[in-house]
Amino acid sequence: MIWHNNLDPFILGPWHLAGQELGVRWYSLPYIICFLSIYTALYRATVSRKIPNADMDRLEEGALLLILSIIVGGRVGYFVLNQPASLLTWQGWAEVPKVWHGGMAFFGAAFTLFVAEYFYCRKHRLGFWHASDRIMWIFAIALGFGRVANYINSELVGIPTAGGWGVIFDRLPPSEWINGINVPRHPVQLYSALTHWALGLWLLYLLRRKPRTRFDRVPGFTCFWFLGGYGLMRILTDFAREESIWIIPHVFNGGQALSLAMMLAAVVGARIRIKLLAERGQPHDWYPEDGVAATLPPECHAYLDGLQAQTPQPEPTAKRR
Repeated sequence: MIWHNNLDPFILGPWHLAGQELGVRWYSLPYIICFLSIYTALYRATVSRKIPNADMDRLEEGALLLILSIIVGGRVGYFVLNQPASLLTWQGWAEVPKVWHGGMAFFGAAFTLFVAEYFYCRKHRLGFWHASDRIMWIFAIALGFGRVANYINSELVGIPTAGGWGVIFDRLPPSEWINGINVPRHPVQLYSALTHWALGLWLLYLLRRKPRTRFDRVPGFTCFWFLGGYGLMRILTDFAREESIWIIPHVFNGGQALSLAMMLAAVVGARIRIKLLAERGQPHDWYPEDGVAATLPPECHAYLDGLQAQTPQPEPTAKRR
């Protein structure tokens, strides 16, 4: 049985205004839920002092930086990878802020997020790696729902298939048909969603498993697992994805090349990080034996506690008699 996808991409709307379709799209939900979930996780970790030197002021700034870096990095990355020539014109750059037109690149968002948050945390002596362990599994789950939204939007479609599980995307423009025919395709967006959800559950298991391995005590260990796992799953699912950028024509595409580079970076980065901790790290630089959920030693908050000790406290108001 061949399925037809003619799903409405709008939850509310669309409303037509000045030639534009405005409304609330399914694609926006994963971002909203992801941001709220990440903020909640980081808030709870900050209150319970599970992130070195974190306080509410840094949490608010870091959360805003996270949102901006994902949106800006994702949009710019999309144009760099898919429409690089457009960035040579003012009109192309004017299109970048128009997120409602669609188009986000995971690799651009991931790179911008990592760089921006790493240097922000380094500036304020925050536990970047501790914070990343709190949210990597949330990113993975949210990416899965993002792929479902891609399926609803009839974008990032798969290659043609003769299998009974094939999907005809009724809203696919004729320019993307095969020999003038809208053929059934692999629902590769759903394949990707399943792999992202599996990765998220695996990361959640790693955070809680016992007994813990030596690598489980390295702050940031789920970050390396996420990058390596995403890269591997993306390489596999992209064999069923329609692509326009090829490294080896119809064999190995651009997304797979970036995913392979991400996998290698994760493996090398993990080895370097555990080696540096073993050679230069102090006992409090590692997670306690009980892992992420354990109380961090006082040394992890020495910088924040020092700042708070230097901050003048308001004098109590004298009581009137």
